Amino acid sequence: MYPNRKTNPEVRPQPERRRFSTDYKRRTVIEADQCRHGEMGALLRREGLTYTQVASWRKAHHDGTLVNKPRGPESKTSVAKDKSSGWTRYRSFAGMIAPSLDLTPKL
Repeated sequence: MYPNRKTNPEVRPQPERRRFSTDYKRRTVIEADQCRHGEMGALLRREGLTYTQVASWRKAHHDGTLVNKPRGPESKTSVAKDKSSGWTRYRSFAGMIAPSLDLTPKL
């Protein structure tokens, strides 16, 4: 088809996404919090990170939600619990509001 074009028989490996452990995230957030003016950029370049990554890790760290999560899809039981908890929350919310609403007919 293209007589002058040479084909490359090597298959290039697909780059793999980086995964960061919870300990690494926690250490990075603590180190970022200790940075003085102008040192944050050096930290980000050294670690190969972006500011938004560290910002989201910092928020999760301060909220207490920076924990090890199991990898893979959610199990069906956890999805069912989420759905039932939503209904339970609705019923409890409706139960709190109902007494404050005066639903008796006015004569």
